[in-house]
Amino acid sequence: MSSIVAALSFEKRRAPSLEKVERDTLLMYNHSRYFVVLDSSGLVLERCFNQRFDGDVVDCLTVFAPVIYNGVYIEKAIVLEIGFRRFVPYAQAEFRPNASTKRGPTVRLKKSNRHLRVEGFTEKKNKKGKKLTIKARTPVVKLTDDVLFDLMPVITDGIQKCVDSFVMVWSETEVLQTRGRWHSYESEASIFIRIPVTTQLLCATAYFAEMKWRLGPNKQLHSVARSIRDLLIDFMVLNKKQDDGTYLEESVKESENTTYVANKLRCYILYRSYTLEMINCLIHLIGEQNSTERILLEQVWRLFKLEEPVEDASHKAYITTYGEMQDVLLEQWHVKNYRSLRHERVRKQCEEERTSQQKPYHSHGKSSATFSVFASKQVLEQMMYVYDAKKLARANGPVADQDDDIPF
Repeated sequence: MSSIVAALSFEKRRAPSLEKVERDTLLMYNHSRYFVVLDSSGLVLERCFNQRFDGDVVDCLTVFAPVIYNGVYIEKAIVLEIGFRRFVPYAQAEFRPNASTKRGPTVRLKKSNRHLRVEGFTEKKNKKGKKLTIKARTPVVKLTDDVLFDLMPVITDGIQKCVDSFVMVWSETEVLQTRGRWHSYESEASIFIRIPVTTQLLCATAYFAEMKWRLGPNKQLHSVARSIRDLLIDFMVLNKKQDDGTYLEESVKESENTTYVANKLRCYILYRSYTLEMINCLIHLIGEQNSTERILLEQVWRLFKLEEPVEDASHKAYITTYGEMQDVLLEQWHVKNYRSLRHERVRKQCEEERTSQQKPYHSHGKSSATFSVFASKQVLEQMMYVYDAKKLARANGPVADQDDDIPF
């Protein structure tokens, strides 16, 4: 495994100081939800949940490794961050400290035996209390693809543990609401993660994992195609076909089934939740070429003026760069995920509004790719078992006396 101690080169005016690198490392080492510590060759020395401060953690998985920066050897430095939920890697972060620590978290610095407030924190008042702000960090090392490939099982294992820890505190109502229309334990129970776009190997593998999940046999695209095909069949049963194999345009436009299918496909294309390859696969699953379903779908596409799907440029670049090693990468990727475009939709709307008002647009999460990772099936089944046991206990009422003793 190659060494990772060499630091990046920065412009002099943008290079972070040595004190800032050490301070950022100390902050994230003490307040990351999950951390991984590497040695100079990339081997894992430590990986676990952060138990130093109860409640005073940020939703981030951080990887530390020794580096040489400005000629100085640093035992631990931030080399990778992966955010959960609203946390954006390397960006400024805020969190509310535990109520028991009124003055905020304190750490012991190496240069002094006194407990001091960390200088990287700033207090921000709001209506609910005080928040602690961690300033933006600057990574001084870019991990190579070889190191990321070897670390991928460790990183994905940490991601899955963090996602399960988030889902385990959900209430029964939240779990039931996220089970989706297919009533599957793992249909929609997921947590947002944010991967830096600079780590192209991780982003590419996440894209490949989504393609495998959606395009595989009896997977998500098959369920979507089955629901669309059922709606088209219901329309064909109620309407008479013309001699040329098509249906009356007025009937197609006024039907609720065809309108629902058109709106559904329009959302897929507009929000780019499906790539061009996924849309083509979906059309093929709905009906074969020259079939009745396919002819009706083409008529719906034309009458409702649906746009042609746009090819995903990032996905095309990942296929070009890492397409040959796709199977090898998927063997190292141990989580089930899909792309989450909710933030990209909001980002696009804000960008259009700022452009119309002639104002510059700055996105908080522009430097990261957003995915949703499913919670493990074992955790969800365990939670549903507990919920069912509580529901049964409430329905049966208090347990009767087994010995039929008469209380006095």
